[in-house]
Amino acid sequence: MHRVVIMRHGESRYNVLNRYAGWLDCDLTPEGVAQARRAGQVLREREYSFDLAHTSMLKRAVETLGYALAEMGMNDIPVRRSWQLNERHFGALDDLTRAEAEARFGQETLRQCREDFRFPPPGSTLKDTAYSGELPPGGVMPASESMHDATMRCLAYWQDVILPEVSTGKRALVVAHGDILRLLTGCLLGKTEDEIIHASVLPNATPMVFELGEDLRVIGHVPLNEVRDTL
Repeated sequence: MHRVVIMRHGESRYNVLNRYAGWLDCDLTPEGVAQARRAGQVLREREYSFDLAHTSMLKRAVETLGYALAEMGMNDIPVRRSWQLNERHFGALDDLTRAEAEARFGQETLRQCREDFRFPPPGSTLKDTAYSGELPPGGVMPASESMHDATMRCLAYWQDVILPEVSTGKRALVVAHGDILRLLTGCLLGKTEDEIIHASVLPNATPMVFELGEDLRVIGHVPLNEVRDTL
């Protein structure tokens, strides 16, 4: 059996403000930093070690990974950053509070963004954002992403990058974002679109262990504190 540990970033400033962050960069709060450090301490206490790590281009995830690895004494492992692990792109909703988004675009549009797996939020353009990280092939930033869009690009990274490494016996830690990890987890567990839509977002900086069979299919996922042995 293989294992991959995944984790959402620590609490961010936009989490506290209840704003859409998407591909915007925002800082961790002091509590978010403490959460990231505690996650690293727990992983160290459980004697988990990793050969490599993956994260997004966004600093709330990058910094969470850095704090966790520092607590584990593993700052020297290779870290790969990719736009494919970025949070879902919420387009013109990014930087708005839920109330501001509803006032600007209406309840029905927001309902579709939440409940229609293939409905993209109102679009934005590159100049409207503060994003300056790696772009998709062709150098074109999406105007926004439906849940389906975000799932497909993250799933491609899982299949094309992470699984080939895992198949050779490497131990991987993945630090990304709430919505993208919710979508990826649901897809890997074979959930329906409706089940994925209504699934809960992972808590901040809480390690989750994916268990993979010899065929590299995910057969389960459990919080780290429910795993009896180590990686």
